[in-house]
Amino acid sequence: IYGLSKAIEAMKTIYQTPMLYGRLYNQFPKLNKHMLLYSGPSMGKTLLMKHAERELNLGSRVTWRHINSLALISKYTGESERNVRKLFADARSDLEKNSQMISSVGNNWRDNGSSEDRSLCFIVIDNIHTLLPSRSSSNGISDRLVNTFLTELDGVDSASLNEGIVVIGVSNRPDLLDPALVRPGRLENKVKIDHSSIDWNEVIRRGGEDYLGFDLAKEMVEDIKELIFSRKVSVGAFLGALYEVKLAGEPEIAVFSEMQSRLKDENESFNEFERCFRKFDGTEEDRLLAGE
Repeated sequence: IYGLSKAIEAMKTIYQTPMLYGRLYNQFPKLNKHMLLYSGPSMGKTLLMKHAERELNLGSRVTWRHINSLALISKYTGESERNVRKLFADARSDLEKNSQMISSVGNNWRDNGSSEDRSLCFIVIDNIHTLLPSRSSSNGISDRLVNTFLTELDGVDSASLNEGIVVIGVSNRPDLLDPALVRPGRLENKVKIDHSSIDWNEVIRRGGEDYLGFDLAKEMVEDIKELIFSRKVSVGAFLGALYEVKLAGEPEIAVFSEMQSRLKDENESFNEFERCFRKFDGTEEDRLLAGE
């Protein structure tokens, strides 16, 4: 995983710190752990979630369920809602198994003050905006899916059953999500992977090592970084171009010129997604009021 240290640190603050200092955190009201991770396309959010278990290192009492939204959607009436209910039922089953395992080990296993004796089940839903878009007045399948999901997430009969279930939604269009999903108490922790928050020095340097097999000169790293910022190139596009340079077998001296010809200008796409993000977090209205 290249250049995502800021996003990883934000996730550690949400999940790892309360696990390590459980006794301290237990003195305060229950913390919400549900999260929405969003960014433009090809910025590494899906890859990050695939390796979140390793990066967060929350212990052996944590299980992970990764699912794509489309896997829950069915053409048959009522089947999509059933899939959502089964997803949460399976997560609760995982929690019950982990709790039984903890009980069988006994109190000697537990660490004083830590929360490792608690089991957690993470449900990671990729492209969550396709599963839970804004509801309309038509009461169609999307509306029923959102209602079912919210009921399973924090319904009256689910509140006590969901202790230990953590939902992480991944999206590049958070503005399409139903507003109820991101209200406080639901997916209220929001982590955005900004183009400017990426550690591009690490991406370029480690990309050169892994793809080209040699270290890029410091001056070339700076030149490529300037090119990336001017064209608003995504991480995936950069690594794809680097792989093409590798296949072409170009010498080190020709790497920058090759990158210039292969990296397309993504400013238009970048600006479009930024407008969507500003609409989602409310800053677009602030910009209009300020006359920007």
